[in-house]
Amino acid sequence: MKALRSLALAGLCLLGLPQLGIAQPPPKDVDIAISPTPLLRYYRIPSTVQLGLAISNKGQQTVNSFKIYASVNEGDTVETPISINGGMPYNSQLRNLIRVNGVPNIMAEGTYALKVWIGDIVTVNNPTQGVDDMEPRNSTIEWTMVGVDARSASNKKVLIEEFTGAWCQWCPSGFDIIENMLEKMPDKFVPVMIHNRDGMSFPDGDTFTQLSGVTSFPSGQVDRMTFGAGLSAGNVSIFEPFTRLMLDAYNPVEFKMTSSYEASTRRAQINLEAEFMIDIAGDIRFNAYVVEDKLTGSGPLWDQKNALSGNPAYRDSRYFSKPPTIVGHEHNHVLRQFLGGILGEKGTLTDSVVKKGTKYTHTFTFNLDTRFKADNVYFVGFVARNSDKLPEREVYNCDGFYTKGWNVSVPDRKNLTIGEVSVFPNPARLETNVQFELKTSQPVSIRLMDIMGREIRSEELGQQPAGTGMHSLQIGDLTPGQYLVSITAGGHTHLEKLIVQ
Repeated sequence: MKALRSLALAGLCLLGLPQLGIAQPPPKDVDIAISPTPLLRYYRIPSTVQLGLAISNKGQQTVNSFKIYASVNEGDTVETPISINGGMPYNSQLRNLIRVNGVPNIMAEGTYALKVWIGDIVTVNNPTQGVDDMEPRNSTIEWTMVGVDARSASNKKVLIEEFTGAWCQWCPSGFDIIENMLEKMPDKFVPVMIHNRDGMSFPDGDTFTQLSGVTSFPSGQVDRMTFGAGLSAGNVSIFEPFTRLMLDAYNPVEFKMTSSYEASTRRAQINLEAEFMIDIAGDIRFNAYVVEDKLTGSGPLWDQKNALSGNPAYRDSRYFSKPPTIVGHEHNHVLRQFLGGILGEKGTLTDSVVKKGTKYTHTFTFNLDTRFKADNVYFVGFVARNSDKLPEREVYNCDGFYTKGWNVSVPDRKNLTIGEVSVFPNPARLETNVQFELKTSQPVSIRLMDIMGREIRSEELGQQPAGTGMHSLQIGDLTPGQYLVSITAGGHTHLEKLIVQ
């Protein structure tokens, strides 16, 4: 016997329905919706893949039984029959996940195109003959998995894109989750907030929200993965478990980002490099964001609505004790600009199939908009697959840098005092070396900072001769994670990332 639980709509702000006067369509007679446990794109062989389904009845007719069908690469179909004692009425859900038969284990390199769908539905009104689902969009999974036999990249960081708005009373729940994650795992992911219909929204952000399939707020996507279903516009509660899932999963792309910013001219440069561990076909693109913290304003376009205020279900939230309308709320992680277009700059990776072992690079050079406060800005860079279809999009790897405290010139390299800079070994455990090239003799200083740009310590090396120099940094006292190393000479600064194991 399958136990049931009722479904309730709570904690969601619907996208524009009151403003547009759009009525929700009536439920169909027969409509079973499925939501899978996460499916990954890449699996290192051999891997065991298990798929569980959360199943709910969105149709008006009570369901007595149905079958789950599964096939791989359009091969034989495997059935999982489900019977429900007492029936499953409208707007109810099976309490337990259903294990799906026929999902393949990944035992060899290659592509595994999985399709799972619901059929042969027997209802109270039609107890003798099974019928098809009348809304296949929410009862079908089509997902491609790839078996790989190659080393995984070592520097994975996850991109979380959250869709929010000052008008959205439930959106502080999303803020809460992000801030809690930053306390627990600050160097493992990069958060970006895309605002809608408030003082921080802008046309490209609105278009991106639509392209991401968002219909309610707060919503979000983790590395733009749907994990086998429409979870890219799902509940923000997925953020932490799915981030941890992606950090543990096979990572096909080593990624490196360096950034520079000159405060006097507001000239900025972002350098991106991606090295692929395997061949990947598709429209792969680089992109970069400008993101800003500590944004405030006055009036309803800025004051944050807060349904968590005094709500017993959110007693542990930092927003529980705040008022229903937070006047002067400080908004963080706000997306301000797409540097490579909404879905990335086409042609930044020139090959139709990116090749294993090949390094691809791209540079964004721009003037930081005068509306943005430089000390509160950080840059986000990433490499991603673009597609018109949501399930085929994916962010492979990303990184982010703050501009705070930088005074970095970015004219032609021939005009810089500092030439090539490298930090090695990297990752490192006890000690690492900073090697640098000086065009002329200059006083040199090195700063070690955390990932947010806060200084941990600095070392003055004094006057250094032209040519190649090297300095050792002791890092045995640092907790594992990502750090920043800056070297300054002749008024110019170069920044590198350091991973401490």
